[in-house]
Amino acid sequence: MREAVAAAGPKRRDTAKRWMSVVGLLAYWCHDVACIDLTYEAVFDPTVIERFIEQTPSVNPHTRGGYRSVLMAVAEELVGPQLRSYRHTPYERSLYADPYSRDELVELRSVRDHQGTEYRRLNLGVFLALGAGAGISSGEISRLRQQHITRGADAIVVEAPGHDRLKPRAVPMLAEWEDLLVPALDPTLPEALVFLPRRTMVDSKNAVNEFLSHCNDMTVWPANRRLRATWVVRHLDARTPLPDLIEAAGYDSMSKFQRFLPHLSRHPEPNRSSAMRLAGGQS
Repeated sequence: MREAVAAAGPKRRDTAKRWMSVVGLLAYWCHDVACIDLTYEAVFDPTVIERFIEQTPSVNPHTRGGYRSVLMAVAEELVGPQLRSYRHTPYERSLYADPYSRDELVELRSVRDHQGTEYRRLNLGVFLALGAGAGISSGEISRLRQQHITRGADAIVVEAPGHDRLKPRAVPMLAEWEDLLVPALDPTLPEALVFLPRRTMVDSKNAVNEFLSHCNDMTVWPANRRLRATWVVRHLDARTPLPDLIEAAGYDSMSKFQRFLPHLSRHPEPNRSSAMRLAGGQS
């Protein structure tokens, strides 16, 4: 399958490479589950792709739709134009990235643990920790240096440098993600990059994507926008004061949080009225 992706046309090659793990999962499913011959024509048949997508490990419908789009693009490069007259299972689309579910976060940690080298495991851990644990954008992760992270007695604080529309800010790391960041910290090298310290191009826009494209067994794709959304929703559910969260997120208004409302927890219906009275010193 690696050769198959390499054979894809130049317009599709970067995307196909990025999702090579999905192609591998399709091949595995064809061979071990569906008992389908591993030929291009059989594996990349649209009906086979549709059957696989319906059983994909991802629980996110947006991700399923993305998987199918990529597999169909690879199919058209390797086999030729594909008939699309059959009825697709419709998957919802979203203008914004959805947060990861708890199960997906567990799977992302497993993906990190199963990387082939310690360097990949370390840096994928850094990427996950800074995204889901501090809401740091990809551009900021690429520029972050050791001197930007302070490890105190009760908290790790990340001095986000700001990027695009995000303001520079200090972000306390969520405790549950500290374990993935700590192994990469070295205060004796304040100028060293935290993420991919061996690279020479600090401001490369493709550093994150290039790194992820070489990772293996990506059963759940670690997308920075989703990691950041996960961090925001975690704080909103924890009732972090909005002024503090707005500042830590690098936003300039509350309007940015509106898109996260569908993902927030609510009081159970039978208890909602009593809970919203805020009686008895409830907070």
